Amino acid sequence: MTDRAIGVVGAGTMGLSIAQLVAQSGSEVVIRDIDEDILNGASSEIETGLHEAAERGYLEDADSVFDRVHTTTDLDTLAAEANFVIEAATEDIDVKQAIFEELDDSFDDDVVLGTNTSALSITEIASAVDNPERVVGIHFFNPPTKMELVELISGYKTDDGMLEEARQFVTEIGGGAEVLTRKR
Repeated sequence: MTDRAIGVVGAGTMGLSIAQLVAQSGSEVVIRDIDEDILNGASSEIETGLHEAAERGYLEDADSVFDRVHTTTDLDTLAAEANFVIEAATEDIDVKQAIFEELDDSFDDDVVLGTNTSALSITEIASAVDNPERVVGIHFFNPPTKMELVELISGYKTDDGMLEEARQFVTEIGGGAEVLTRKR
């Protein structure tokens, strides 16, 4: 799964921390949010976090890691650059379903659509897409850059291959020394 661009939808606390973890793992990451000011703030926080990690000896070159972080307000740009997506928007089922409708229309059917929900039903979120088999819960514990635990949650229609692709992604970025799996 190398050379993969990861898309993160939502530039709040969890989205920017997931994006930082992805960049630290060596992958390109594209953060999409609807507000340019939020994206600028997220970029600044990621850059600061990377420099702090470098000062503590956790990585060698914060600037080269930061070069892997890209932002956009445009869904078409996200779809053109990313081939694996994690939504990290607010914990509101209506918001998440609206985002997944957009993602479903923009990405090919073989792209995993992940959600970082901690409490909402994956099956209910997946009901907003034409191919619910590709929707997977990828719940990072906060903060993802420090917590080596990720919970994978399948919906009742999630394809085993998509779940395995999510597990491989989590393992490769170092976000899951421990990966829990359940169905919801």
